[in-house]
Amino acid sequence: MSVSLEDLTQRTRKAHSFLQTEGLIRDAKERQLQLDLIFYGTAISSCVRGRSGWSNALGLLVQMSGSTLTPDLVACSAALATVAKAATPAWQTSVQLLREMQEMDLKMNVIPFETCITCCGKASQLTPARKVYGDLDRYRLEKTVITYSALISACERSAAWIEAISLLWQAAQSRIQMDAIIYGAAISACEKAANWSWALLFLEELCNDLEPNMIHYNATMSACEKSSYWEVALLLMQEAVARHLQRDVISFAACVSACEKAAVWPEALQLLRCAQTSLLETNSILCNAAISACGRGSEPMLALMLMKEMDRPETDTYNAAIGACLEDWPQALSLFVDLQQASNRPNLLSFNSTIHVLCVGLQWLKAAVLLEQCKDEHLQPDAASYDPILSARMEMALAEGAFSPTKVHDLAERRGVRVHAMDTQSFLRSSAGDTQRARCLVGEEWMVYRPAGKVKESE
Repeated sequence: MSVSLEDLTQRTRKAHSFLQTEGLIRDAKERQLQLDLIFYGTAISSCVRGRSGWSNALGLLVQMSGSTLTPDLVACSAALATVAKAATPAWQTSVQLLREMQEMDLKMNVIPFETCITCCGKASQLTPARKVYGDLDRYRLEKTVITYSALISACERSAAWIEAISLLWQAAQSRIQMDAIIYGAAISACEKAANWSWALLFLEELCNDLEPNMIHYNATMSACEKSSYWEVALLLMQEAVARHLQRDVISFAACVSACEKAAVWPEALQLLRCAQTSLLETNSILCNAAISACGRGSEPMLALMLMKEMDRPETDTYNAAIGACLEDWPQALSLFVDLQQASNRPNLLSFNSTIHVLCVGLQWLKAAVLLEQCKDEHLQPDAASYDPILSARMEMALAEGAFSPTKVHDLAERRGVRVHAMDTQSFLRSSAGDTQRARCLVGEEWMVYRPAGKVKESE
């Protein structure tokens, strides 16, 4: 049966794996068919759709170079696209490939540059993305809305929100046709920087000229959440509903988290109930934020009730509930014990939250025991682990008259801590906020093992 190169090219276009593509190449060579640029370009493009990875596409490009064919712009651009679309973009490879394309004196267009900027942006490599962007002027290539969107997205991942705003204005002044993608990239850059006012401004411009989607509203609401502007976040959700946009878990989570930061638990609870009736499934992030909101609003019973409604509370859920029991250390300790006995394992935040609640309840010895358990779990205690215990223990020492200014000065000098002209209480309290300084002053063994009562000097 006679098979033409055109037939094999069509089969390659439909190939779902690189193994199929390799088989078609072998078939073509066995039939002594002369592979052309169109076939190789199609084969390289098939690597983008499959799971073969960019290395196979580059291998085809090398194989093509080893034949009588010279890779053209289509084949090189297809190979570059496979690099950019990889799960872990190899930005250095994309930059190198673009440089080789420039050295081949191909008649370049803007697409390879945009692809390379996108690849660098995904890898949070803003500097090489800027350089590629600058090369467009050298080739006198006109920037498109995709060009600006790619570099703005790179700015978003590198927290360069001011540059992202500047690029958006440049795009608007260049009279290109703006689209929802470029506005979305700018809003996301502002959201990452918690700059809610600029995000809101860009959303307003988007709504005036184009049709926004829920992604744009979610990013703007997240910016408001990070800045604790819960009222604005709720108004944006109402506006999205008025536009007949479908709210999702991200929408509710942003608004509930905004309410949690502002300790407005009634609104957080109402949003959670609305989400439970509107969505097929809510996630733990949404429920945890509502639990934390109840805790911040001094409603620990409501927080515990919400936790009991969950089928399988996660570690973060326990952490939120423990934090909500700030004035009820027995309940917090009970939750921590339940977490230890559950299938989940306590993390550092679990220990730190429980230690904090215990110290608020003046239970520093129990907190010290938890600190030792934290080490036994091969977790690395941090300042949030030590500071509450140090602060509580030092306050007790001050109340008991265990330290005098002379003793503090002498003890500090022997441990290499400089004490300037300050009274005992201010020195101890300043040390409580500095873990390294406080441990140097009193010694970790003093903090953990000394029983309540008069504190003795530790050598």
